[in-house]
Amino acid sequence: SYTIECGAEYAEIDVQETKDGELILLHDNSYKRTAGVNKKVWEMDYAQVAKLDAGASFHERFRGEKIPTLDDVLNFCSGSLDLNIEIKYNGKNKGIVQRVIQVIRENDFQEHCVVTSMSYQFLEQIKETAPEIGTGYIMTMSYGSISQAEAADFFSVRYDYVTERFVREAHALGKEVHAWTVNYRGNIKRMLDMGVDNIITDDPVLVRKVQNQESGTKTGFAELLEYALGI
Repeated sequence: SYTIECGAEYAEIDVQETKDGELILLHDNSYKRTAGVNKKVWEMDYAQVAKLDAGASFHERFRGEKIPTLDDVLNFCSGSLDLNIEIKYNGKNKGIVQRVIQVIRENDFQEHCVVTSMSYQFLEQIKETAPEIGTGYIMTMSYGSISQAEAADFFSVRYDYVTERFVREAHALGKEVHAWTVNYRGNIKRMLDMGVDNIITDDPVLVRKVQNQESGTKTGFAELLEYALGI
């Protein structure tokens, strides 16, 4: 709900699958940091995961919060918030893409999300099955040619590797550049000056403030709020 209240147009969420194939929101490969259970995500069925307390480790007021499913989140966000769905690759989830597509289509969410991944093969699978869904290739660095990355509609690049040359090349290919995770005023200004299309941030209010102070920036600039739903 904070994501919606602060005016962010997207929320970035991380999706993985349980041992029995349920899609859940989880950033890490294990439940240790989130729920205090030293088990890998692929080692527990959803019935077990549903009993975990995912809130107590963050703050007492969140005690009892459960790890949500992708279906839960799409239902919650319907009509109020679009999503950047990152499919995490962990070597144990080769069939996850088709399940993500199925849940997106069941919720009629194709026009209200983009799907991103560090696995380019995942993006190729999406475009083969559901070309109507926007895709983003997550990159920690920005060297090398991107001209062959046809399965990516945009590139999601760690902000300190974004360069003017990279932005120009992506734009020449008709692709967007999303910079992550940008939380400080100077870096926000630098990204805006380089012409990135989206900023992924933990502080969308600050991004709006910097944008409003900058002359000549685009109207309708979208922030992707990274932490809001990314348990």
